[in-house]
Amino acid sequence: MEAIYYEDDVPAQWSEYYKANVEFFDVLGSPGGAAKLGEIDHDHPIVAALPPQNGA
Repeated sequence: MEAIYYEDDVPAQWSEYYKANVEFFDVLGSPGGAAKLGEIDHDHPIVAALPPQNGA
């Protein structure tokens, strides 16, 4: 299973999520490690609109 792509190699079906990631971190800033930020209390609207997912 592949989950990480170079920016230019993101499949078209996932491009919306690439944009959401960019916009999310534009607001949040670069975390420099998620542990430094702690829990983040919001999601990008594209992610928030997804149905609940079962753990994989």
